[in-house]
Amino acid sequence: MSDSQHITSGVPEGSILGPILFLIYINDLPLHLKNSSTDMFADDTTITIHGNHFKDVQYQMQSELSTVEDWCKHNTMLPNAEKQRLCTYRHPQKL
Repeated sequence: MSDSQHITSGVPEGSILGPILFLIYINDLPLHLKNSSTDMFADDTTITIHGNHFKDVQYQMQSELSTVEDWCKHNTMLPNAEKQRLCTYRHPQKL
């Protein structure tokens, strides 16, 4: 058992209200993203961008990721870089 600590901000992990308070806290993130769609579940967020040219999609994704970074800084959140992944898919006929 760990020592007890005084919490000055945030929600203790494992609390009953934790999940709903976290969802309320991050609920406005998709409103800041202009060129993508987002899927959010618990503490996972997926950003999706579609396009006909890889360079355009790459530019738009970098722009959206910069927006997410700014949003996180403004909301005092630290994304876990070890859990971030980028996946690209191309239509087989367009290779």
